[in-house]
Amino acid sequence: MSLFFPTAVPFASTPHHHPTVSKHHMNRHALLPTFAFLVVISGTLANAQTTTISAPAQVEPYERAELFAKASGFVSTVKVDIGDVVKQGQLLAELSIPEMQRELLQKQALLDQSRAAISQSEAGVASARAKIVAAKARVTAAESQVAAANAQLEKHKADIAFAQSELSRITTLVSSRAVNASMQDEKQQQLRAAKAALASAEADIQSAQSQSLAVKSGVQVAEADLKQAEADLIYAQSQSKVAEAVLAHTQALMEYAKIKAPFDGRISQRGVDTGDFVISAASAKTMGASLFTLNRIGRFRIVFNVPESSATHVQIGQKVELKVDSVKEGSFTGEIKRTAGELDKRTRTLRVEAEVTDDKSQLRPGMYGTISVTVGGIRVYLGEGVKDHSGRGNAR
Repeated sequence: MSLFFPTAVPFASTPHHHPTVSKHHMNRHALLPTFAFLVVISGTLANAQTTTISAPAQVEPYERAELFAKASGFVSTVKVDIGDVVKQGQLLAELSIPEMQRELLQKQALLDQSRAAISQSEAGVASARAKIVAAKARVTAAESQVAAANAQLEKHKADIAFAQSELSRITTLVSSRAVNASMQDEKQQQLRAAKAALASAEADIQSAQSQSLAVKSGVQVAEADLKQAEADLIYAQSQSKVAEAVLAHTQALMEYAKIKAPFDGRISQRGVDTGDFVISAASAKTMGASLFTLNRIGRFRIVFNVPESSATHVQIGQKVELKVDSVKEGSFTGEIKRTAGELDKRTRTLRVEAEVTDDKSQLRPGMYGTISVTVGGIRVYLGEGVKDHSGRGNAR
């Protein structure tokens, strides 16, 4: 035979209010509004197979985001209103930022200028390479002229040697009066002409060699010009990369003028109208002026507090059942996902969060209901009374 001894213990009382929400995340430490008595029923536990912990619970969105503008500007368009269901990445509002638009045009012009400099440098490189080719061709021609002049020099040396030989032969013949003396004069004239041709050939060689040296020097100048042109090209390319990065930065800032949904959800608050001037997030956060509040839908956090006497019985992974008075059809099942890990110093309760899904969109953030957790050991009910396994009410 089991004996039950009802014991009434005052639990916690807090005023009804909505939880305070931070600028980016929901404050998940708000106290649940309830005033109840904790009634512990103790007795023989030999036949007890299950224990139910029931507590008032609050429905909160799994994620809540307050959306701000990255930059200050005027609201040009507003695409959504409260209650609208949006998809991740969907455009919610767009800002007009004239000074940033002018800056974007300036950065684009700088990029175009740097690209033109690249084209100019590439043309300079091509021109320098062409000059090198032409200079090398002139070097080849000059070397050919030097070779031809050398050949002429050798020819004239041979002519001189022949003329000297003839002159010597004719002089011998003239001495023996075998030939006329006029022939000796003719050979002497031929020798002088050969020597003059030799001197001219030597001058031509010097001229050709000087020209060859000048042309080779031109090649060196052209090669230096090529190196300078290549350096100018590298510099222009680096400047273009800088201009591209600056333009991309400005474009990224322009993207901040588009307020987009960070996840699938429902708009629960709208704080702007077309034409409003909004300030950047850094200032807006201190004033609490968000553009929109977005709640994730389909997945919810169920927050409830467990008294100290039952805190050790609550474990992550335990199944829960949620009943909400305003939802008449059925209940919602889920499981415990996390606990605070410590008791609240004022209420001596453990904050627990369970998660449930709602494919029919019946739950709303801010709803209150009763959540039940089945464990082993003792039975605890946080409410106005206790029910046993048969469903009969017990003492208050």
